[in-house]
Amino acid sequence: MGENSPKKTLNEFKESKNILKEFIEFSSKSESIIDMGSHVIIPKHIFESLKESQEYYEALFELSPTYTVLLGLDGTIKNFNKKTELFAGMPREKLIGIPFTELDFVPKAGMNAHIERISKLANGKPVEPFESRIAERNGKIHWIEVHSTLLKKGSAPPEILVSCNDITERKKTENALKESEEKFRQIAENMGEVFWVIDPKTGEVIYVSPVYQWVWGRTCQSLYENHKSWIEAIHPEDRDRTVEMIWNGFDNIDEAKEGFEYRVIRPDGKIIWVWMQSFLIMDESGEISRIVGVASEITGYKKAEEEIKALLDELKRSNEELQQFAYVTSHDLQEPLRTIASFTQLMARRYKGKLDDDADEFMDYIVDASVRMKQMIMDLLEYSRVGTKQEMFRAIHIESELNDVLVNLNDLIERSRAEITHDPLPVVFGDESQLLLLFQNLITNAIKFRKENEPPKIHISVACDHEKNEYVFSISDNGIGIEEQYFGRIFTIFQRLHTRDEYPGTGIGLSVAKRIVERHGGRIWVESTFGEGSVFYFSIPVGES
Repeated sequence: MGENSPKKTLNEFKESKNILKEFIEFSSKSESIIDMGSHVIIPKHIFESLKESQEYYEALFELSPTYTVLLGLDGTIKNFNKKTELFAGMPREKLIGIPFTELDFVPKAGMNAHIERISKLANGKPVEPFESRIAERNGKIHWIEVHSTLLKKGSAPPEILVSCNDITERKKTENALKESEEKFRQIAENMGEVFWVIDPKTGEVIYVSPVYQWVWGRTCQSLYENHKSWIEAIHPEDRDRTVEMIWNGFDNIDEAKEGFEYRVIRPDGKIIWVWMQSFLIMDESGEISRIVGVASEITGYKKAEEEIKALLDELKRSNEELQQFAYVTSHDLQEPLRTIASFTQLMARRYKGKLDDDADEFMDYIVDASVRMKQMIMDLLEYSRVGTKQEMFRAIHIESELNDVLVNLNDLIERSRAEITHDPLPVVFGDESQLLLLFQNLITNAIKFRKENEPPKIHISVACDHEKNEYVFSISDNGIGIEEQYFGRIFTIFQRLHTRDEYPGTGIGLSVAKRIVERHGGRIWVESTFGEGSVFYFSIPVGES
């Protein structure tokens, strides 16, 4: 059989087809194509068919979207595709035939990895894909995933196919993800609360921060091994409610955001209080993909809360007893005081002028003191009634209330020639009798402390503070004013800034006003310039009106 016998030709063709098959299989993995460079003597129709196949995979090699290079076993560049040529920025004629180690777009720092793998392939050893970097002429770095394999072509020397996928964008995403994960880890591990992530489908704890060990008294590893161990540690009286709160939250995003409290029993038997809040993470399809949340140890807060509640309860009880004592005492004192005053006045009428002058003076002192004492007791009763004689709050039209006050004070207004004006006034929610007394005391106060030769001018206005949800009333006058150092003192019971001869009264009116305002959830204060007048302010919550 001659050198070019049909049998030999057919064998060579089969060998070429095997090389083509190996090339196509590798290309499907690395998306790379090479020129096999085979020369086979075959019949014309077989040659034409093989030529078409050769042209086909040469086209695939040239148009491959990866950087594709064909090397000799010594690392000499045999061929590369258009994408590699464009990246190199040089015509292929200048690069073919040179060692690949002279390519300036392969950083020297990563060259050893390429040399090592070329050497392994040349010795018939397979290599795994690896990541490396290449650089554009402007210095911009590209990350690549390098695939390489040894191609055998019958009697021709083997060649090495190198195919590189550009993974720059993937690396950016991976690095961004790593940075994000690192930030998350640092935040989660350094925050004072337990941060946790649960798979809603399996109940598996995907992540829990190290603070869990301090709060629950159990290791994080024990939770990963037994995902229900954190629930098993909840106090039996709170367990069902806690589980229900969490799992009900799976069906309603808003409910999942509600915080709640429960008790945890640590391994040493100590019971602690925990506050937990959770929320849902949804995937692109709108399904719940994760449940995340935080848990804080609040035992100290709960203890303080209980102590404050106990103190408030005790204070409330004490205040109620004090109010009742003041009311009863004041009421009971009036009877003996009336007796003293009555008999002293009777003695004054019967024996005045019959005794010496000192006796007459002494009886006048007793009568005057009895009258003042009676007035103070009546004022004390009025003060105590603010806390004991309360009416249910209801909608009160302040403008109508003010008209009633002006009717009550009509004689005082006329005698003092007071001019009282007001802006439109709102409806508030409160105790009608107490609000009437509040305005009456403040207007009476403004009339009383007027200038000697100037009729009082009083104006009542109101503004709504929407941020605090309250009305702020103001009662301004042109009276004698108050020095700033006394702004706080004037609201103290029985405190006076003037003598009784100058301005009569016991000094309880502003104390009652303060107590009424505070009972309505507001505050009262004064702004004044001595000698020019004062403005008394008080706030009343907008409330249900």
